[in-house]
Amino acid sequence: MKLNKFFMLISVVIISGSFVQAQEVTDDELKKYVITMDSINGMTDRLKETYNKISGGNEKISNARYNQLVGIISDTVKLGMANATSEEITYIKKGEATKKEEAANVQKSCNALINDYVGSVLFVKVRNALKTDAELRKKYDALLSKPE
Repeated sequence: MKLNKFFMLISVVIISGSFVQAQEVTDDELKKYVITMDSINGMTDRLKETYNKISGGNEKISNARYNQLVGIISDTVKLGMANATSEEITYIKKGEATKKEEAANVQKSCNALINDYVGSVLFVKVRNALKTDAELRKKYDALLSKPE
């Protein structure tokens, strides 16, 4: 008898969990998600610009040369074979360190925005709903493309 009550309890938990997952996304929840994603998109766009600016080189190293050397930056033998100058090596190492630092800052900001503004549970709820709900996706796209 106790086993049946246990299975009934488990069934209730599973069923109630299914209802939680199937909850509708409200307009306010969607707006919070849109604001969050707009901010995240802005941060990642700025990060890409930083990456492009760094890898674009400077007056002493071209974009092509940067790309040639960045993949071998920790291999002194290959750097020697590529005739990398100390200035090029310094620029690339500094650039890669800057990229890493900026990426960590963006990641930290994104996590804070998700956790502190929209909430991770709500963020996942809306993200998952957008994968399956075409109407919600249309509303999301319309809100995201609106300049505020």
